[in-house]
Amino acid sequence: MKKADQFIALGSFMPHLPKQWKTRMEQMIAALQKDGLQAEKWDSYSAGSPVPKQELLDLTFYLLQTGKAYRLTEEVLIHHSALDYSIAKLKEATGGAFNLKQAKDVLGVSRKYLIPFLELLDELKITVRTDEQRKWTES
Repeated sequence: MKKADQFIALGSFMPHLPKQWKTRMEQMIAALQKDGLQAEKWDSYSAGSPVPKQELLDLTFYLLQTGKAYRLTEEVLIHHSALDYSIAKLKEATGGAFNLKQAKDVLGVSRKYLIPFLELLDELKITVRTDEQRKWTES
């Protein structure tokens, strides 16, 4: 048995998309991936979709729990590939530390996306904020 938040499952259980909604959900995930760091509100990806609300909640939980997506804000998710790409781009351009302006110039996104992204990096312990600088952690 294994436990993930409030859920308990058999040790052999592997999370997966339900067969009935798999194609539609994969389309939503592909659209999220395509939008990169400047993703829309998560609800907008399901607009007009026949997928039931509970299934959409389960999809959100699935993406977050499997590391396929990260919560940028309460309403916005980003695909893991957008996170990985942005980290690599920022590391390549900055060296050991960087400030807000440098990150904005490198990533080319507005503060609406930049601040939550940098806070996510801090939360994931990829960076550490000291005053106006963020330093890359060694891991």
